[in-house]
Amino acid sequence: MNLALVYLSYIPFGTEYLISFLNSYTVKKAGIEHKLVILFNGHQTYEEIDPFLEILNSSDIKFEYIISPHKFDIGSYFYAAANLSTEYVAFVNTYSRILHDNWLLYLYQNLTKTGVGCVSATGSWSDYHHNDEYMSIISDFRSLNFSINKLKKAILYRFNFFPFVKPHLRTNAFIIKRIIFLKLKFSLVKPIVLNWFTNYSGTKLKSLCFEHGNNSLTSQIIGMGLKPLLVNKLGKGYEIERWREAATFWTSSQQNLLVSDNQTMKYELADKEQKKALAYAAWGS
Repeated sequence: MNLALVYLSYIPFGTEYLISFLNSYTVKKAGIEHKLVILFNGHQTYEEIDPFLEILNSSDIKFEYIISPHKFDIGSYFYAAANLSTEYVAFVNTYSRILHDNWLLYLYQNLTKTGVGCVSATGSWSDYHHNDEYMSIISDFRSLNFSINKLKKAILYRFNFFPFVKPHLRTNAFIIKRIIFLKLKFSLVKPIVLNWFTNYSGTKLKSLCFEHGNNSLTSQIIGMGLKPLLVNKLGKGYEIERWREAATFWTSSQQNLLVSDNQTMKYELADKEQKKALAYAAWGS
């Protein structure tokens, strides 16, 4: 068995998300042999994990589990990868719900194509909302309408995302060779000097930088001379310039989505105008 499927279970959210994931995992077949690894994080005491293990042990699902010392997802993913031995590893987050059969097989088949370095079920060309917010802050500075908080946000954006958020695979329902994943840099939030005053390693910002910052997972994969692909429910892989055609994230009705999460649900529940705003944020005009 050369593939591990790692499900991140964030303890403070309770068992509801785990139950929903397991229900979808049971109904929708992965299509490929793998071992399921439950990755617990966000715990304060080991006793908090007991209700989760009771649910898992009462099911017919074979699983292993790892307890991460990290609070957030990416640090936990690296911890899990370092403690596994499979050739390939796929990660799904706490909110994940599997929507279609053969979902893991499709991710794997696209990853093993020549020249491919990482495959995800969702991705985006940018984050235009983030870009527009930065430009708004710059405009405020020019008009002398600024605050310490705005200055801090501008500095963080300038050093981690400037001049714009680049195309990136989202770090949910993605698959990668474990050895390649462990070669990636999970860098400190820049500028480094700010880490002397704020523990950004203990914040979500560091994970967001890894997902769609200048030194993102996708940027590092491209830097290795490999391609990032987005795959849809039909098993078709798309290169960057065609990601929107996959119809999986914040466009159309997301009709080809393989695995849902809180962000895809946000779009699904949005009204028409909100959907337009989200589509613009992900893909531009």
